Amino acid sequence: MEGSTSMKVVDQASLSSMFNPQTVAVVGASENVGYGGYGGRVLRNLVRAGFTGNIVPVSPKYEEVQGLKAYRDIRDVPMPVDLAVLVVRAELIPGIMRACGEKGVPACSIVSAGFAERGDEGAALQREILAIAGEYGMRFSGPNCLGIANITEHVFASASSLAWNLSELRPGNVSIVSQSGAMAFNSVLARAHEHHVGIGKIATVGNQADLAIVDFLEYLIDHDEQTRVVSVLLEALLPGDGRRFLEAAGRAADAGKSVLALKVGRTSQGAAAAASHTGSLTGDDAIYDDCFEAAGVVRVNDLDELWQTGNLIASTSGMSGHGGIGVLSNSGGLNSLFADLCGVEELALASIDQTTVDVLREILQGFGSAANPADITGHIKRDTLRDMIVAYDRDENVNLTVIGITPSGSGPYAVGIARNIVAAQQTTKTPVVVLWASSRDLETAGKATTDDSGITILLDAGVPVFEEPRKCARALRHLYRRRRREAEPAAFPRMITGAPAQAEPATGASPLLRDNLLESIGAERIPVARSLVAEDWEATVAAAEQLGYPIVVKVHSPGVAHKTELGGVRVGIADRAELRQAYEDLTGILDRRGEPPRLLVQELVAGEVEVILGGVRDPIFGPVVMLGSGGILVELLRDRVFRPAPVDTATAHAMIRSLNGAPLLEGHRGRPRCDVDALADTIVRFSEIFAAAPELTELEINPLMVGKEGSGVRAVDALAVGGDEQVREPAEAGRR
Repeated sequence: MEGSTSMKVVDQASLSSMFNPQTVAVVGASENVGYGGYGGRVLRNLVRAGFTGNIVPVSPKYEEVQGLKAYRDIRDVPMPVDLAVLVVRAELIPGIMRACGEKGVPACSIVSAGFAERGDEGAALQREILAIAGEYGMRFSGPNCLGIANITEHVFASASSLAWNLSELRPGNVSIVSQSGAMAFNSVLARAHEHHVGIGKIATVGNQADLAIVDFLEYLIDHDEQTRVVSVLLEALLPGDGRRFLEAAGRAADAGKSVLALKVGRTSQGAAAAASHTGSLTGDDAIYDDCFEAAGVVRVNDLDELWQTGNLIASTSGMSGHGGIGVLSNSGGLNSLFADLCGVEELALASIDQTTVDVLREILQGFGSAANPADITGHIKRDTLRDMIVAYDRDENVNLTVIGITPSGSGPYAVGIARNIVAAQQTTKTPVVVLWASSRDLETAGKATTDDSGITILLDAGVPVFEEPRKCARALRHLYRRRRREAEPAAFPRMITGAPAQAEPATGASPLLRDNLLESIGAERIPVARSLVAEDWEATVAAAEQLGYPIVVKVHSPGVAHKTELGGVRVGIADRAELRQAYEDLTGILDRRGEPPRLLVQELVAGEVEVILGGVRDPIFGPVVMLGSGGILVELLRDRVFRPAPVDTATAHAMIRSLNGAPLLEGHRGRPRCDVDALADTIVRFSEIFAAAPELTELEINPLMVGKEGSGVRAVDALAVGGDEQVREPAEAGRR
């Protein structure tokens, strides 16, 4: 990926010029709005959206384009230009960028493709335009993007192929930042508009040569009062931008805003497709997952989930973080299905109080079920539906009501249902979500209008409507986790902000570059097993006698990262005879590898539970610490959690609780409770050590033995990888 947003500080004025321009110049405007007519479509879309400022076509070919006076050169435009949208061949962009700089244009959006995504030649061209922008103090989005929009101000400076009347777009407080222009301006926007969901601003970044996803995210969180939810369509953050992204997401929570992310590249096929699209490196997906979780970013899995969840969160800003879901439906089957899905998504159904039960019984008169979920039978079509919604609203155990509906979404019955829901909502405070699990317009033969569509009535009133139970439950999961973070901040520790600490380690500069890694770790206040290195049989015997049987013996080779896979570990050696056999076996392994007979002799450490503690220097998020269950089984169990390093004690405890193996540490089925506090302290110290050692790309303690409560932890083995990719093995001290 070319360019780096960390080179410049994004100023509010440049992005404000993009989203709130008085004059927009379209360089490369034409009459063509069909195939290949990107410049023509940008011009057409600005006009169709009802932009009230100046729209200026720039083209050396025409005196007039689409009925507007055109100029041969942007420097000929008589008024200041706030935003220039560039849609010409890639090789012409540098000259036009220089002309924009001379004109004093503060911001550009480069729709043109043919840059870093096309190889070395395109990458060189991208570096050239970045340098020109820096020379003139301009900022730009793209290249290889689809433009920018501010729906509220009727700014639609995009080459989108949407053909409908853009002035009908609904403004809202969900904004979109996307690497993919087509997905943002076509797929998401069209689906959101179809469901009457308002969108605030849209920014597409393409190759992120200058302005990147994180720049627009910071602007929308810190400087845009209208935006309450930022939905991000992400292929990859720029190297080094991960911390800025996470810190911005943390500020979003402080401001009562939310960040959602649809991140592609979960699979190798998805990562390859992303790389071929914008030249992106998608990064380690597990690290993205856990870093997003740490910062409160809601990660979604498809386009509908992105806009539906965003709209749901934005529509329920006053919702209490305490309580559960109340369900009213005309179908017992739908109730059972939805209850199952709530269980899958770890959503709590409210335990409604007796007063609520009595109200439901009085209305139902022995029919249906006066419980939660409530089977309200035919009352879904009667005015008594309002009374039941009000009853749930008055119940302190219910903080959101889901109304499940199976009749068609159009026709007189649908209209009556919708009007009752809207009327009840106007007199209550508890948010209402509708699950209309049926056809939208079967009753009207596919020709439903606003007047006979119950779903449209609800959408116009701002009531979130879902048509699939699974998607409804999934969106509610995201909502409830978001509200719980707001209500119980102590349960979701905040990431340590700012650049990772580069403090001087306790034992002096760069101790982890020495060969005696395990001893170095011990010197950094992490308890380690006593170990000695032996280079012949006599030294091996002497080491065993010094440490005391039983012992562990391992091969000691700078080229072996995983000794167990090589068969290079012998555990529980009880006497000299067993030691001799182990010595012959292990030195034989080394001899076949052409290596000297160097062994590591170590005391046998007893522990209740094995864990792995590791660190990796991720190109996106910087130093990241990992905790996993199972020691040598971690790759099989896949039970691990990542967090940006360094971490504090609260975060360390949260990492421990998140493991599937956490019950073993807490004393599962009569087992003794482990020293969880000592483990948390070790995680914190390890994260500090790794964050303060930029010369290391990886650091790992595996296994870390966790003893009974009060007995602490012990590191048994460790390895480090530096920038030269050389594995540094443990414990050279005490060599014999």
